[in-house]
Amino acid sequence: MGWSFDTLSNISHYENKICVIDNRIIESECLLLHQYLRENAHRKFMFVIIDPYREACVNHYYYELMENVYHLPNVLYLTKYNATEWALDLDPAQRKTTWIPYPYDISREINTDSLNNRKSKIIFSGALLHGIYPLRSAFLKKNIHAGNEHLIDWLKHPGHEDDGDIMQHDVIKESYLTFLSQYKFMFLCPSRCQLEFLKFRECAYAGCVPVGQLPTSMLSAVNIFKWDDSVSSAQLTKLLATDSSQLLPIVQQYRRFFREERTPAKLNKQLAEFLKVQEWI
Repeated sequence: MGWSFDTLSNISHYENKICVIDNRIIESECLLLHQYLRENAHRKFMFVIIDPYREACVNHYYYELMENVYHLPNVLYLTKYNATEWALDLDPAQRKTTWIPYPYDISREINTDSLNNRKSKIIFSGALLHGIYPLRSAFLKKNIHAGNEHLIDWLKHPGHEDDGDIMQHDVIKESYLTFLSQYKFMFLCPSRCQLEFLKFRECAYAGCVPVGQLPTSMLSAVNIFKWDDSVSSAQLTKLLATDSSQLLPIVQQYRRFFREERTPAKLNKQLAEFLKVQEWI
């Protein structure tokens, strides 16, 4: 988005700025920020909402802070995913909330002049929490077993380094995109909340054909080889045999959506329009 960033310890340096509060602040910072908000009613703050799953938000210090300051006129909310569950509980009418998805960085795209040299397989990756990712869990249960090695490769979740996890492998960030680009197809799951995760961008960066289901925000915009529990291994085999010349236009159309709809310039304009309505700018 092209925004500058700093730590909360320097908050007094930005008296005339709208401060966007990142969700990764720690509990002690939340306590200090809550006090600062009460004492500085002239300052404007936007809180970032990431995961909206109720079980992850209830009794969490950051989400509790957002609830406690909702009534303040100098507080708004920016959700990275379309508002569902907790985000709707917080602001049912979406009066103080705007949805600004993650921007797309065209410089991260990997060349897709041809898909001929890629593996005709589906790459499957991501966290396995059935309650949150039912489609991903169903795909794993039905398709990843002995005898299907010719259809699917599975890259297990590496863990979250920011959360202190012991990393399971180092295929992350740009290495992950390079890894994905070995494959023609990538499995995508929007979770039970139908969210536009970063994986949907990573599929575009790597130039893979999307397989699975689209999030609500993309349903009418792009094509995907839809997968649900009724799709058989024989149907997957047929899909993987599709000629690369027929797949490339799908990849190009998928990328075009992100290039046009998720540019930093367009998202910044969208945010500015929201702030004008709120009479913040």
